[in-house]
Amino acid sequence: MINFQAGDIFLTDSGNIISTGINAVQGWWSLDGISKYTHAGIIVDDTNKTFEAMFKGIEYSNLDHIPNQPLLVARHQFMSPKVFIKAFERLKY
Repeated sequence: MINFQAGDIFLTDSGNIISTGINAVQGWWSLDGISKYTHAGIIVDDTNKTFEAMFKGIEYSNLDHIPNQPLLVARHQFMSPKVFIKAFERLKY
């Protein structure tokens, strides 16, 4: 089990027709011709709640809506609760 924390960034690919098109364009522009991820979001707490830009606009969701999809998670080495709170306030604005 992965222990996510506020400020973790994730990338995924939904596998739908829109992401297939995005991957085709990104792959064409990339140096190696490969594109794997088409969607990004931020984990906002330790219950895997997420903040994401979706087709309909900004949404709060949960990582549970990404079953059986590739998932890349990154954490900045200097991320802390204090840093996240300050950065997330600017992001929400």
